[in-house]
Amino acid sequence: VEVGAACIEVACETIFEMPSLLLLPILKAVCKGLLLLVLVIGFLELYSSAPIKTPADGTAPRLEQDLSGWEAILFYLFVSFWIVVFVNALYQFIVAYGVAEYYYTPYDHDNEKDVGCCALWDGLYFGLITHGGSLAMGSFLIAVLMIIQKVLQEAKKHNDAAGGNAVINCVLCALMLCVGCCKELVEFIDKNAYIDIAITSNNFCRAAQEAVGLIVELGGAMAILNGATFVFTVFGTLFISLGAAAFTYLVSSQGTFVEQESDFVVTNPLAPTVVGAIIGAIVALSFMNVFDMTSDTLLYCYGYDLKTGAHSAHAPAALKELVHGTKGG
Repeated sequence: VEVGAACIEVACETIFEMPSLLLLPILKAVCKGLLLLVLVIGFLELYSSAPIKTPADGTAPRLEQDLSGWEAILFYLFVSFWIVVFVNALYQFIVAYGVAEYYYTPYDHDNEKDVGCCALWDGLYFGLITHGGSLAMGSFLIAVLMIIQKVLQEAKKHNDAAGGNAVINCVLCALMLCVGCCKELVEFIDKNAYIDIAITSNNFCRAAQEAVGLIVELGGAMAILNGATFVFTVFGTLFISLGAAAFTYLVSSQGTFVEQESDFVVTNPLAPTVVGAIIGAIVALSFMNVFDMTSDTLLYCYGYDLKTGAHSAHAPAALKELVHGTKGG
């Protein structure tokens, strides 16, 4: 419990010192929404470019894709996945860069860190201009695994529709499990590699190698930190979701929403309550991701200092107690 409290304390202290971190989930949602809109429009344009053929039986004309058309669609889907994953990687890098700048900012005479207001904008600039290739490399690996996952899922659907050959189904399930595990592992390594890039400016391959080494060295502390963060994320998301559901139910059960002659009458408040809970959970998870990335970056920065023998005077006291207490246990 004390270790979990220390994890939460360190991450919350950083977020309070850098409140601009709380704006990132909103900006990310807006950017990804616009990006997905553009990608969907592009997909519809590509799909509608197929020749229109009228069947001999007189039914309505329809689009018929040839082999080159399906290849173009598959390539477009892969690039779309790659772009979306790249945006996620850039988001993680921006958070890591800002938190790393907070970590390495010395304490002033009031025992506080005075971080500049442009740390996150600097992270965006360096992420796109200086380290865009490294982020694209990490994103490429995940995009490939995502495409393989989708192909295996479609193959399983076709196998089930054709009668469900047990041997093929078993092989496909095993392959999906292996690809899913690889994807989770690559995502975890990528996240820590982006943190290393933010600190050291290494290329992706070097950063991934350093990240794996540091993960092994700080395995105990990292496992406890991830466990504490997971518990905090679950309970935080649950609390916010229930709060949103309760607020929605109270609002929809009184006033204009219960007057029968009103245009906004709600006959059954259960439906909006469920929708409110879902929206609350989505919003909560978005902000909890910032908390998770913040705590991981702080731990990685301190672990990097220990590994290189650098003086860790900039590290928060609770973080030092967490790492050394874990090693001592």
